[in-house]
Amino acid sequence: MAKQRVTVTLPEDVAEYADDVARRTGRSRSAVVAHAIDNLRRADIERLLAEGYQAFAEESRHFAEEALPLAAEAWPDYEGSVDG
Repeated sequence: MAKQRVTVTLPEDVAEYADDVARRTGRSRSAVVAHAIDNLRRADIERLLAEGYQAFAEESRHFAEEALPLAAEAWPDYEGSVDG
């Protein structure tokens, strides 16, 4: 993956924490910051997917509620059995 150099200014305590994590994990500060941002991106994607699934479920429920009376008209004698 291509990389891009950026300059970021962090609060002192956040920079110290990033340095501490880098030391403990054997990674660079840049890798720690990139990992943190990637986690935020993944959380955003998961949130958007969850919202989409929820909207789809509500749309499907609405469609089923609308279709049920029409299905009852089309199959007035149907009571849920295949045998009839």
